[in-house]
Amino acid sequence: MRVGFVGAGLMGTPMVRRLVEAGHDVTVSSRDPARLAGTGTWRIAVRHLLPGAIPATVVTASLDVGNLILTLAGLSFLGLGQSAPAAELGADTSRNLTYLLYDWWIPVMPGIAVALLALGANLAGDGIRGLMSRR
Repeated sequence: MRVGFVGAGLMGTPMVRRLVEAGHDVTVSSRDPARLAGTGTWRIAVRHLLPGAIPATVVTASLDVGNLILTLAGLSFLGLGQSAPAAELGADTSRNLTYLLYDWWIPVMPGIAVALLALGANLAGDGIRGLMSRR
């Protein structure tokens, strides 16, 4: 499970970097006065770079959490996840497909839980973005 999280995080890092760079317009004119005044690198980063980067990063991270939940559930459904004693919703759905015709709720409920988790992550990110944009 950890390998899946780390792998998916590493794959998404370049996209987040490009998004953060495109999201704010930090030109030479906004950094040079602070640099000439003797302000340190960390203070410039905190005062000039972070305020423009945080909202885009939070929204992207919340969407990535939803995508990561769906990806890991899909991989465990295909048998590429954790071994059997670990509780994974995709593996639970896959193991219980034999009950689909008689007791349909047994394989369907883990799938609904995966969808609700991904939806909850996306809605939480949208709410956080809304709170950050009101400032």
